[in-house]
Amino acid sequence: MDALLNNSLDLWLRQAQNGDAAVSPVLGLLLSQLNTEGGQAIRNMLFQAAKAFVLNGVSSGAFAGRQPDPHQSRNILGTLFANASLGRKEIRGAGEPAPSGSGWLMPFSLHDYGNGSDYLIVGRFEPANASARLVGIENLEQLFGQIQKEAEGN
Repeated sequence: MDALLNNSLDLWLRQAQNGDAAVSPVLGLLLSQLNTEGGQAIRNMLFQAAKAFVLNGVSSGAFAGRQPDPHQSRNILGTLFANASLGRKEIRGAGEPAPSGSGWLMPFSLHDYGNGSDYLIVGRFEPANASARLVGIENLEQLFGQIQKEAEGN
């Protein structure tokens, strides 16, 4: 999970710094400090906030369809995920895996019951024990673009 979050955070930070992602003025001020001496601490804080959001969504059962506790995920960066869906997530169909490196690329669709949207994901899978593990998402930029359009109401 950490690798997936790091890749996502890196892409989001690049987009935010280029002006390609909408950010609040307070968050913009925080992001303006990324290239300073305290930049790594800010990045770590954003990473921990994202990880806490995901872990809370899983542990609370919100991503499985349970009603989340609105007080459980509040923190100083709560506005970062204020519009993120806590609805149930369901994988709906998967394409054929294609060999790639030491693993496989496999497309699958994720349906979010919280916002009614479907997301086509191209996952990078690697062998793990007797199964496979998702280790990367090949089309993060496309997914971020879709989410940005949804946030803008398009």
